[in-house]
Amino acid sequence: MPIEALHISDVVAQATIGLKAYNTDDLELHGVQIDAQNGPAFLVRDSKELELDGVTTRKPLAETPVIRLDHCPGAIVRQSRAFSGTGTFLSVAPGELKQVIQQGNTLGTARTGAEESAKSYPMTPENATEIEKNR
Repeated sequence: MPIEALHISDVVAQATIGLKAYNTDDLELHGVQIDAQNGPAFLVRDSKELELDGVTTRKPLAETPVIRLDHCPGAIVRQSRAFSGTGTFLSVAPGELKQVIQQGNTLGTARTGAEESAKSYPMTPENATEIEKNR
């Protein structure tokens, strides 16, 4: 069963890993900045009606995209910004870039604004905060 109608606004976070979302319907992120030490700042998979508005990281990882979307047809990435040091801002699976709507993004400092890549990023739990403690 998907997570439905989750809207997150005005968040600034520093973390070991970025935001991971899977199987969502109507997920919206507005004004969210995540400075992740590992992996994409935003990793979203198998989601519908996705809206990323004003999302960024001030500490990009040169070899990791800021945003990675897999199987998110019709996703909107709007008014987002790449900071200095960004390698790839938006990465999607092969053949999926034409399904992502990009509007008003400021990506001039990124080496690559958007790309299709077969590279996979793990959606598995990373630490105890993502795993049930009483398994």
